[in-house]
Amino acid sequence: MRKPIKKKKLARLIGLIATFALEGSLPPLLQEYLEWEANRPLIPSDIVFAAVALVSIPLCLVASIGLFFFKNWARWLYLACSLLIYSMSFFTGPTVEHGIAGVLDDLSVLLEGLILGLAFFGNVIPKTNSKVNPA
Repeated sequence: MRKPIKKKKLARLIGLIATFALEGSLPPLLQEYLEWEANRPLIPSDIVFAAVALVSIPLCLVASIGLFFFKNWARWLYLACSLLIYSMSFFTGPTVEHGIAGVLDDLSVLLEGLILGLAFFGNVIPKTNSKVNPA
């Protein structure tokens, strides 16, 4: 259980670095769009996005730590955080990124699904918090 979480975080971090590092290799029209997007005035969806991010990032950190300790509540919190983060995509509008960054982001989403699958359908986390007495 611990290795998929580390790989997911690593893939997301490398994807974020690749997004900024490879921005210069995009075609001029896409670079112009990214510059326009960075310099445009704030709109209400930006405020919603920031508010959701400020709530979800600490919760995801707590959920990840709870999953490290195989806590039952952590899988539910991790699922809620995942749904909250992916619901933010409704407010972002079009996105432009290099293909490598997109692949790494897709890899992190795949690993997140693997983590949720193991947490809910595997025998990794007990379904209740009751202690089992060995026979």
